[in-house]
Amino acid sequence: LAVRPMPSGDLLAIGNDLKLGTASNNRMWRVRARSGRTEPVDLGVDLSLGDGMNSDVRFASRDHDPWISPEGNRARVRITERGAVRLADVDLKRGGLTWLSPDNSSTLAWHAAPDGSTWAEVRSSVSELPELWISRADSPARRVTGHNDRLLASRRVFVAKPLQFKASDGSRVDGWGLIPSGRPKGGRPAVLAIHGGPKTAYGAAFLLEFQMLAGAGIAVLYSNPRGSDGYGEQWAHAVHGHYG
Repeated sequence: LAVRPMPSGDLLAIGNDLKLGTASNNRMWRVRARSGRTEPVDLGVDLSLGDGMNSDVRFASRDHDPWISPEGNRARVRITERGAVRLADVDLKRGGLTWLSPDNSSTLAWHAAPDGSTWAEVRSSVSELPELWISRADSPARRVTGHNDRLLASRRVFVAKPLQFKASDGSRVDGWGLIPSGRPKGGRPAVLAIHGGPKTAYGAAFLLEFQMLAGAGIAVLYSNPRGSDGYGEQWAHAVHGHYG
């Protein structure tokens, strides 16, 4: 899915062994230049690299575009984690990662300066259209554009209400609801939105379709059941051969 040269001459690759078909995690690998030996990089998490988030206001971007530090000891990549796409700093020597972006928004695109000290992200959340954020290693991220502020100020924007519940086997399923205020006589219509894929995810990204339905007085309910991205290989693989 991506191959980048490292300062040592080795290659850093993001790929998929497809052992569990499309449910398999996208992983990071180091390919030794001299021997051609491929070694996995242990990130310490059972998550798939890349962006699996649903959003209908995004634009095309490269899903797998790791930045590698000039010293070759760190890399940065996006990872779908529960209901968000987060930027992570990976330790290529010892393994493991450090999250660089929060879990209440999704990084839909990003780019780093060559030395990694500054990087830009396009972030979105349930109630925020994509905007540009700048981060520095020694200071918090700050939003630098407001292209959609005037539009959102003139519209009602609904914030998602968490609706976690337990499946029949006791597993916790993340869900959300955009629920208009008030209690209309006779009840309120509701739409249950089920994402396709199946290995994609709902979560911290703007969905115009959902906002329009909620604005019309319709409650919108959605979740990340088995098959979804962001919860590990077995969660994604559980639906294989069990549809219906």
